[in-house]
Amino acid sequence: MNTPSHCPKPPVRRVVGLTAASLALACACGGAQRNHYLAASSRQEQCCNGLVDAAARSACLAELPKVEPAAQALATNQTTFACIDRHFQCDQATGRATQASAQAQLDCLTDLGAARKASEP
Repeated sequence: MNTPSHCPKPPVRRVVGLTAASLALACACGGAQRNHYLAASSRQEQCCNGLVDAAARSACLAELPKVEPAAQALATNQTTFACIDRHFQCDQATGRATQASAQAQLDCLTDLGAARKASEP
């Protein structure tokens, strides 16, 4: 296929850059599903790890919920941890969720419970 002389060929660098950007966008928008358990756990651990006091940091980390690897991908766990992932905001003074984000997480979980009950026969 010949390109007319009045239509310059795009530089290879631009084509490669656009292809890479398109792939990155596809991965972010519709690629692999987000693992809400891992994302929420990571955010909570980062929050705990921000504590200066070693004992407080250890106590904070010990309180984080743990899910067996085989159960992490279960739909119920992913849906539950999606609430945490979506609403978690770190209170850097305590290493835990802010009061507002804890309430938002609870509201999300309550809505999940109500939706499950409504869908049961």
